[in-house]
Amino acid sequence: MTKNKPSSDATLSWEECMALLEKLPSLSLEERAEAIETLVRNPSPGVRGQALQVGAAILPEETLIEYLRSDSDAVHRNAASEILKIRGSRSFPLAVDLLEDDDADVVLQAVLILDHLKDPRAFEALRAALHHSDANVAQAAIVAVGRLGDARAIPDLLPFLESDNWLRVAAIHALGDIRS
Repeated sequence: MTKNKPSSDATLSWEECMALLEKLPSLSLEERAEAIETLVRNPSPGVRGQALQVGAAILPEETLIEYLRSDSDAVHRNAASEILKIRGSRSFPLAVDLLEDDDADVVLQAVLILDHLKDPRAFEALRAALHHSDANVAQAAIVAVGRLGDARAIPDLLPFLESDNWLRVAAIHALGDIRS
């Protein structure tokens, strides 16, 4: 570990993480971002949660998009998704834009973020994702549309009752969510 930057290849002890968290306000933005990259890898939910909260406050969208596209780093991908959820409605425009991404995993994360937000404005964008070529994206979109509870989705969901089991079960749940 250097004076301001922990070694990213070693897991920090709980005490080192707490010291780094306390030190965050005095670090430059670049150093904070580097510290967050280290802290989100910590297995402690408390440390990780605090790092995500700080990340939600300081990490730019470009960094989060880069994390979402990181095929080789599931920790970064998950951290970006969690940070966007923490940001709440401020993440809405970015999540809608990411539905058009070429990477199906990024689109899936965007659907999951919109599902988490439960913002009725997402209806049309999620509706378009129902027929995504990736079954995981389509399934997540079915669930998300159902959770919005908008009856306009019923005609879009009915064909999935004749689809494969994975999508059929999602459609049944979605239709149930719309009815309740």
